[in-house]
Amino acid sequence: MIAQQLHNDFQKSPYSQSASAAPAHHLIVPHKGRHLIIQTNDITCLIGEGNYSFLYTKDGNKYLLSKTLKSFETILDNDVFLRVHKSSIINVNYLKEISVDPDRYVKLKCGKEVSISRRKMQEVCEVLGYSQI
Repeated sequence: MIAQQLHNDFQKSPYSQSASAAPAHHLIVPHKGRHLIIQTNDITCLIGEGNYSFLYTKDGNKYLLSKTLKSFETILDNDVFLRVHKSSIINVNYLKEISVDPDRYVKLKCGKEVSISRRKMQEVCEVLGYSQI
């Protein structure tokens, strides 16, 4: 029964959800010949490289996925996940530090530093309730 439900969930891949659909609570990630179920609240950030994305989790794991950041933007909760650069999305629940001068970056609880683009700086500061100097 559970195996059938997982199979059905996998067939209805969260990558194909429309922007109006409810945000995904988990992602099914192919890894070493298996499929892992990763809860979205365990994702610290996603880093894009062309048509691929690296997904980082709170336990330090890194997964390569053949999906763009744009496809993840449509399925992840906009209240939790924030696009801070054309090549990165962060989970604001793992935000530890923000720096705006001289470099623009956020530091996550896992230790990863992610750049904030010049064009996204105003939006990031507004969403985080941070008054930019």
